Amino acid sequence: PLSGHTPCMTGFLTEDGVFYIADSVCGDVALEKYRVFYLHDVEGYLRTLEVLEHTQADWFVPSHAPATRDIRPLVQRNRDVIAQIADLLCEICKQPRLFDELLAEVFARYSLKMDMTQYALVGSAVHAYLAYLMAQGRIAPAADGPRLVWKSAK
Repeated sequence: PLSGHTPCMTGFLTEDGVFYIADSVCGDVALEKYRVFYLHDVEGYLRTLEVLEHTQADWFVPSHAPATRDIRPLVQRNRDVIAQIADLLCEICKQPRLFDELLAEVFARYSLKMDMTQYALVGSAVHAYLAYLMAQGRIAPAADGPRLVWKSAK
């Protein structure tokens, strides 16, 4: 199991030491281009990165990055991006924000182009980050009259 990017994603380790890891890491080109890549479950994704880091294989074959003998540097770059995005969301939410305000700020900070596809993908990822940060006690939802806002808890 290599969930996080999507639910129920799996990898396959062959008898000859090749680990096909699907979309379990985001390659450097995609990290730079998309900045906030699609995640279904941030905590699950971080667990998957742990699995990758500790699995012995001769080759790792991701879907969106070159095959490599050492996946650890790419795993660390993915972790770093997750931490940066989480910190950014906490910073943005120092002032209570409606979800669309928060999302617009993420698009602005990373110079992302808004279209319906990116709204859906990045918006879903930001929801996953909010759930992760809420579970960590770093962000909390609050009622602002009839509206739900997000605010930093620390």
